[in-house]
Amino acid sequence: MFYAKDAFEGLSIMDKIVVPEKLEELRAATLERAQRTLNAPTRQSFMNTADENDTDRSDTRIVDPPTPPFWGVKELRDVPLRDIWPHMDMKTPSACTGVARVYKARTGTSSQ
Repeated sequence: MFYAKDAFEGLSIMDKIVVPEKLEELRAATLERAQRTLNAPTRQSFMNTADENDTDRSDTRIVDPPTPPFWGVKELRDVPLRDIWPHMDMKTPSACTGVARVYKARTGTSSQ
């Protein structure tokens, strides 16, 4: 497992993972750095390891994106609630509960 501090370092690591020769170099460098800082971590232990001079094109193959089943908005009618209910997120506050909180804060009463 490799840790990346940001998306750019993650992309740099992924470029190395997909090429077997570079993967072995990455593993060796990561293991060496981990062993060196195991008992005495330094500021360098937490520095970004992405090569800022690396401007070569990735070896990752380019593929066409998949075609979606339809474009735009699709309105479904007559879908039974029992089919939808298991997919409802009841833990995350929804827009409706947010509106109710604003109403209650402004008026001091509940909107129900």
